[in-house]
Amino acid sequence: MLVAALSVTEIEVLRALWDGKKVAEIAKERFVCDKTIESQRRNLFLKAGVTSLATLFRWGLKKGYIQP
Repeated sequence: MLVAALSVTEIEVLRALWDGKKVAEIAKERFVCDKTIESQRRNLFLKAGVTSLATLFRWGLKKGYIQP
């Protein structure tokens, strides 16, 4: 499976989710609507080829996008 590279914004959203922030909180901090963050979250799942947040975090740790 070929995984597309993450954009800078997607990495920032992944790290914010890892920090326990909710979609609404991330959206407010980035001055965008919730749907924008939901879309970026959905893209993260697609690019990582996963279906759960826990698996996304495991993938992000393995790829070095997030740190424990």
